[in-house]
Amino acid sequence: MSLGLALCYRELEPIFNKVAHMEHLWKKAGFDSLSPNLAPVMKKPVKPEALSGWGKYLQGDLTL
Repeated sequence: MSLGLALCYRELEPIFNKVAHMEHLWKKAGFDSLSPNLAPVMKKPVKPEALSGWGKYLQGDLTL
């Protein structure tokens, strides 16, 4: 099924440039060995109240 939506490179180029810049900043910050697509996981138990709602992200339930 087609929605009849076609994007040309001119429309996508700013997005590609932004992604390339973000990847550059990620590597420049020294995060080369980490994947920005993975959710962090706490190695030691932490009380949920101490996480102020961030527990679902820090336990790997959701990615950012």
